[in-house]
Amino acid sequence: MDTPFTPSQGQRRIDRSYAEDVRGWQGQRDILEALDELVGRIPPAILFAACLVIAAVPGLLDRDLADGFSISIFYLVAVAVAAWYGGGRLGYSMAGVSALASLVTDLAAGHEYGSAISPFCNVVVTFGFLVVLARLLAFQRGRLRRERETARVDRLTGVRTQAGFFSDTEILWGLGMRQGHATSLAYLDLDNFKLLNDTRGHAAGDSALKAVATTLVETVRSTDVVGRLGGDEFALLLPETSSEGAALVLERVHDRVRLLAQEHGWPITVSIGAVVIRPPYPTLAEALRAADQLMYRAKEAGKSGVMIEPAGQSDAGDSG
Repeated sequence: MDTPFTPSQGQRRIDRSYAEDVRGWQGQRDILEALDELVGRIPPAILFAACLVIAAVPGLLDRDLADGFSISIFYLVAVAVAAWYGGGRLGYSMAGVSALASLVTDLAAGHEYGSAISPFCNVVVTFGFLVVLARLLAFQRGRLRRERETARVDRLTGVRTQAGFFSDTEILWGLGMRQGHATSLAYLDLDNFKLLNDTRGHAAGDSALKAVATTLVETVRSTDVVGRLGGDEFALLLPETSSEGAALVLERVHDRVRLLAQEHGWPITVSIGAVVIRPPYPTLAEALRAADQLMYRAKEAGKSGVMIEPAGQSDAGDSG
């Protein structure tokens, strides 16, 4: 018989230290992401003006001080910020401004060259380098944005992925908590979806998932959040929605999915569990678990049902 593994005291200290380091890294990452998002919201005109100020710093420095270190760092920062947050065009414009600023600063400093065209050659080289920098940064920024959007949007259905759903929901969750409004959270699962895949093939299953997702988006408000949590499971967040409002919306969703399945000959229905939250709010994860449990109760009651309860209650509910 195998002896169960028991970590030593030293191993536990290492694990705690590692966990603390991970939390520290996550905190730093969250701060950087928040700062990145904040700067990204600055209007292009203001961003360009700020970059102009950065590029103008070398001309404002005392000549002796400027000769003591490379002033090109200011041009690099100005172009990098413009390209990263403003895109290629803003980056290229700042590259031109920075190259001209470097020429003016160089001439004002009275540097001696072996040829009269040397300063202008330097400007051309500087401009070319800064343009390449702007191009690379703008391209990388665009790729990161596309990857982030891909992680947030489900490629099959077009609704939010689990990560995207939680990200958008947490914002509305906090807003509802501060304002004291009721919020409804629903967990949906397609009944007999495996049967559809087995009898009609996965292409039919994919078509059903896309059609159901479209039905959900068209049935709820634009301010509501629709997400696919994985497989044939979906979630809905209905801000500022009471029990009565949630019942109306979810019964409508239930009926439209049923009609959709009948129209295509799909052997599927939908079971829905929903919780209505009022302050003080539980955590989003706790509310979603409660909605998930209600969804399974709807399945156990015969599938194709809607069960809604106030958060924190486990015995009373409505089904349809």
